[in-house]
Amino acid sequence: MTCNVEPPASFYHWYRNNKAISTGKNYVIFFAESENSGDYKCWTRTGGTSEIVTLSVISDPVILQAPLYVYEGDNISLQCSSPSGSVATQTIFYRNNQTISKSTTNDTLQLKYTDLKDTYSCSRQVLTTITHTYKAETTISYTENAGTIPVTFTPDWNKLLTGDNITMTCNGGNDWTYQWLQNDTLVAEEQTYTITSVQVGHSGIYQCRTSQGLSLPFRLEVSN
Repeated sequence: MTCNVEPPASFYHWYRNNKAISTGKNYVIFFAESENSGDYKCWTRTGGTSEIVTLSVISDPVILQAPLYVYEGDNISLQCSSPSGSVATQTIFYRNNQTISKSTTNDTLQLKYTDLKDTYSCSRQVLTTITHTYKAETTISYTENAGTIPVTFTPDWNKLLTGDNITMTCNGGNDWTYQWLQNDTLVAEEQTYTITSVQVGHSGIYQCRTSQGLSLPFRLEVSN
């Protein structure tokens, strides 16, 4: 957030919910979380108080996790997940909005390749002060071309929750050079790239670049 006043002020003060939180013309929130939600404003001696801006950081109570790459002939698993600390009392999987699985103990669905061109979703009853039902959806598309450089992932999910770990390995020769790109920006120079305790800011398009070619790009999503 940037506090713009003319002429520029000597001092800037930022407030959230009427409590002083920072000074400076710019206020940056790294890896925004739900506790960053609130009413923000800035104040300067020359410009007075700005209009209030309401920021809402929404956590996904349920995500449906699918493999990052699916190749022709693969059998896969889908996982319906909730943030750490939440209590889910029931998980339901749907194919094209039709219930296909319901369980109080199993949050994983096994799929054969012939079933992958349908749309899948899941819902979970999440217990807070009362029980709410939340739903997430995904469409699975398979990759016909494995790309020049194959990449493997642990865990093999396209969506992660904050705090999860992920390891990406670019499978090539020992004498190759390796670079990892996030949104076309260099983030690592190693064959295996591990992110410990992922945050929302780790979301983006990743690709492995080697001295022998590129992997296919893939999208990683991180939810609170």
